[in-house]
Amino acid sequence: MLAKQVSSCLKFNANIYYWTDSLISYFWIRGDSSAFKPYIKNRVQELQLLSDTSQWGHCPGKNNPADLLSRGTSAVKLEQNELWWHGPPWLKLTPDHWPNRHRDILDSELCSEELKYRSSVHVAVTQQRESLVDINRFSSLKKLLKVTAWVFRFVNNARNVNKSMNFYITADEIQNAEYFWLKYVQIEFYSAEILALKRNEQLRCYSEIKSLVPYLDEDNLLRITGRLLEADLCFGEKHPVILPRRCKFTEILVSREHERIGHCGVSATLTQLRKKILDT
Repeated sequence: MLAKQVSSCLKFNANIYYWTDSLISYFWIRGDSSAFKPYIKNRVQELQLLSDTSQWGHCPGKNNPADLLSRGTSAVKLEQNELWWHGPPWLKLTPDHWPNRHRDILDSELCSEELKYRSSVHVAVTQQRESLVDINRFSSLKKLLKVTAWVFRFVNNARNVNKSMNFYITADEIQNAEYFWLKYVQIEFYSAEILALKRNEQLRCYSEIKSLVPYLDEDNLLRITGRLLEADLCFGEKHPVILPRRCKFTEILVSREHERIGHCGVSATLTQLRKKILDT
């Protein structure tokens, strides 16, 4: 984090405050990171680790000096602009006069709305994803994940004010696309098992994965419990993600890892798969 690095180099010991003009981001930072999906969760955890949530405040957009440039202004106007050179007028006052320092009611409202929003988006994507991205048209996992990531970005940009304007797809977007397909395939083939595990019930005797002793990890992915808990292996090798044998996604996933390791044998490919699939 830039503020931490600068204060460390300059040996700056005074109080540090951070500002965001997004109320949603403000809530995320002050909220429980475990309530969010991995993309947001990881960044919130990092911010909470490097700063105290009480140091964060919300700056209305009209008081944000950075918006002067992003919205466009001339050099002449910028030279005479008090907000640009001196910041918001209330910043010179005591913290009691800063905006949004006591927003407990709004925070709880935002929490409720955000959780509902995430849930409704998930349902909408589940219902429409087959028509948006037809996996049978792809022979390359790389192309499938890129197309899926572009679709998700389009949907998010259509729904959100803070749009992603990056020209290229990021690594996080690719990982989220792969996570989406893993979830999609497991729900398609193992919906009964997932529902039973969520209800803490025993799997049906005819379940084809019962002998694997499956469990749901923190991201609700089906993994094998295994007998390698004490082994010196990565998490993915100890608890592989369960995927169906006859499935298009499994086929192109195996093909990608097989090519990555130079077309080695079955054992080497399986080892590579267990290391790479959403390893933590």
